[in-house]
Amino acid sequence: MIDRGIEVHALVRHRAEPRKLPTSLTKLVMHETDSATESVVELVMKASPEVVFHLAAATTASHEASDVDVLVESNIALTLRLLEGMKRSGCHRLVNAGSYWQRYNSTEYEPRCLYSATKQAAQDLITYYTCAEGISAVSLLLPDTYGPGDGRQKVLQLLIDSLTSINPIGLTPGDQYLDLVHVEDVVHALLLAAQITSEQPGHQVRSISSSAPITLRDLSMLIEQLAGHQPNVRWGQRTYRRREILVPQVPVSLLNGWFPTIRLSEGLAQLIKK
Repeated sequence: MIDRGIEVHALVRHRAEPRKLPTSLTKLVMHETDSATESVVELVMKASPEVVFHLAAATTASHEASDVDVLVESNIALTLRLLEGMKRSGCHRLVNAGSYWQRYNSTEYEPRCLYSATKQAAQDLITYYTCAEGISAVSLLLPDTYGPGDGRQKVLQLLIDSLTSINPIGLTPGDQYLDLVHVEDVVHALLLAAQITSEQPGHQVRSISSSAPITLRDLSMLIEQLAGHQPNVRWGQRTYRRREILVPQVPVSLLNGWFPTIRLSEGLAQLIKK
């Protein structure tokens, strides 16, 4: 959006060390906050946005007791603070990033883990503000996402890293399917969702999908074809996680007008070259 001349503000947690941004993001307006309610509300009012993209979340596939406060703070309380900031600043358009994990192996709501339960709770808060405060929102339930600059240690990155690793990585038997969407296509979906918020009131929940899920084993084979040699993997050394989603289901209606433009082989080739 910055390259289109749109002023973009980012609300980020306060950090002691200075942030180094890519050259392409030097025009990004950064607002650091301690995440307290009044701080977040004041910063949203200061930015006075036309539309808010809520992308922040704390994620974990399984939780310990020590994770509970972080999940509640990041996924529920922060959402509430943003909504209050929108209310007071007069901003009525919100795009919220949700997760397929909110619908465990089904199109009906059933959280896969505590993380996805907190994301659903945030979605319910958004519904209240759309009903009571006139906010127009789209919650976009996302499948697995990937792309350059992704610092998460997801299984795709582990496979790519194993191409140059001496030590093999232990994986499950590899029969679970992954629905992988490139980050550029995710951005297009978010922008399209933002257009919908300017047209229709209420809270709509939509999803996106590659429409071509791939098993972990087949993903490894595709990486091998693109790289010219096998990932250093030991299959079956790990069991599937508790409540593993083996075949992702598109949880709700797809976002109208959106379709993926970057093929998985193309996106992987870019990552492998790096």
